[in-house]
Amino acid sequence: QGSLRKAARTGSAGGYGSVERMTSSVRWGAPTREMTASLLQMRGKGMSAGLGGYLTPWSVLLIFVPLGVLAGMLDMSKTIIFITNFLGIIPLALVLGTATEDIALYTNETIGGLLNASFGNAVELIISINALRLGLNDLIKATLIGSILSNLLLVMGCAFLFGGFVFQTQEVSRAIVSSTTGLLAISVFAFTIPSVFALTSGSRTEVDRVSLLASIGLFSLYLMYLFYQLVTHKNLFEGVEEEEEKGSPNVSLPAAIAILLVTCGLVSWTSEYLVDSVEGFAKGLGLPSFFVSVILLPIVGNAAEHFSAVTVSMKGKLDLSVGIAIGSSVQIAAFVAPFMVIVSWIFGFPHLNLNFHAFETVILVLVVVVINVILSDLRTDWLEGAILLVAYIIVATAFFYY
Repeated sequence: QGSLRKAARTGSAGGYGSVERMTSSVRWGAPTREMTASLLQMRGKGMSAGLGGYLTPWSVLLIFVPLGVLAGMLDMSKTIIFITNFLGIIPLALVLGTATEDIALYTNETIGGLLNASFGNAVELIISINALRLGLNDLIKATLIGSILSNLLLVMGCAFLFGGFVFQTQEVSRAIVSSTTGLLAISVFAFTIPSVFALTSGSRTEVDRVSLLASIGLFSLYLMYLFYQLVTHKNLFEGVEEEEEKGSPNVSLPAAIAILLVTCGLVSWTSEYLVDSVEGFAKGLGLPSFFVSVILLPIVGNAAEHFSAVTVSMKGKLDLSVGIAIGSSVQIAAFVAPFMVIVSWIFGFPHLNLNFHAFETVILVLVVVVINVILSDLRTDWLEGAILLVAYIIVATAFFYY
């Protein structure tokens, strides 16, 4: 052992020379023998492989898009407005995800990664912006925290469960787990500080300021993470696309751009009616409005992720499935949430903060711990999927009575 340590320090020739090479630094731009797909690549490839095209069994729900808009324009009952627009946004989310991936396939890895980072959670972003305009800050926070929990427990749980019905066990790359859980952990940390601060001695104004600074730091870290993947350490991920089967676009580039723009407009239009009808829908059915915001609304935003993650998992591509679920959670926590806080300050809306209150914060921390435990052995099966789904049911039940 002493000679091994000496050889490692001095770099002497002989049988232990490989130890020195293993521990040496890597120069900027130098090629690496081990390459792995970045978070943006894994999420993008997973969405492309999972969605499969613009026409899916869910496309029949597109009929609810004009019905939902008509119900909103005619000022029908809040229950009808909510249900029709809720069902209408689900296929729109799938179309939006497909169009984004089609455009990305026409570009290089850098532009494709930026597209995925920008439009990967467009539905949640549009819903949040409409809620911010209406002054529904509590709905925004509930929807964002619900989207993170839905991706980590419901989406990943279904992917593990249905994938486990096809394969006895599946393995996930250590690089995928390590590259995503770190940013997810710091995001949860940034959420926890304002919540704990509010519990101690912080006034509303002070909590808002702490949230703003935390959001700026978190958003800056997300931009640095993109810069890391797409610029400074791009060589670590180059060549991965060529080693794996690359999908082909479903339509031409102009058609994909047109579909993306039209779909974004429709999502914005229908989500405005959806957000405005949440409270009336909850009262009409005797449901807590918080439960509707934290459990039901994220189903709309995560429709594309849910469909894609389950599909690719059943094809034996668990890395893509995990990349979709955790990647979407990271984008919501590190991009959408801090972005909305910053926007509320810039444009003079009622200040949105990161105070998710003690109950929601503790649940989020516990869920991240559970996810790390589940993925610690880098293997999954249907039982672990069932564990995550049961955890989600327990969380949903707690929110129902919250």
